[in-house]
Amino acid sequence: MPKIIKDVEQSVFKAVMAVMTTDGIDQLSMKRIAKNSGIAVGTLYNYFPDREELISKAIQYSWYQSFQVLDDVLNGSKDSLTKWLAFHDALYSEMSQRKAVGHELIRQKVISDDVNQKIVNGLFSRYADLFQELSGETDKSYSEQTRRRIQETLVSTILRLTISFPDDNQANRDYLNQFARLILNIEDNN
Repeated sequence: MPKIIKDVEQSVFKAVMAVMTTDGIDQLSMKRIAKNSGIAVGTLYNYFPDREELISKAIQYSWYQSFQVLDDVLNGSKDSLTKWLAFHDALYSEMSQRKAVGHELIRQKVISDDVNQKIVNGLFSRYADLFQELSGETDKSYSEQTRRRIQETLVSTILRLTISFPDDNQANRDYLNQFARLILNIEDNN
């Protein structure tokens, strides 16, 4: 009788992310993933025919989880500035947990432009919600081009902070908080 494995994909995706964030992308092999997820190599190949497909799906799964965290922030009952700051704090936390492996995977062309675009679209659709709420609560209005620049700037800043200052968690969060206020040109009324 074949062994029934529960939540194979989630176990595998978690193993992929764990290996990439602790040991690096170069150490990621199907054999290592199988060992870390507790399944046989043959079983792993039944689910994922090659390493690149597996990595792409693991990154998408990781971002799906991040989007759930970000959605919880967006659905919270906070004023728009607090929501902006909480959103970026959560995004920083999610990206720092991944230790910029997504950036490296894109640089090495391991994940496709299509996967990258899905992640970017997911982020930017959430930014649209932030901007809509901000304009509804304040007199701030931004053109689409300015919105895009703000989004790109904040996401790039978070990425750079996780790469350049990986051990300065609180300082990075404080900087990001100040930077978001500055770039949005919003003063805290508290």
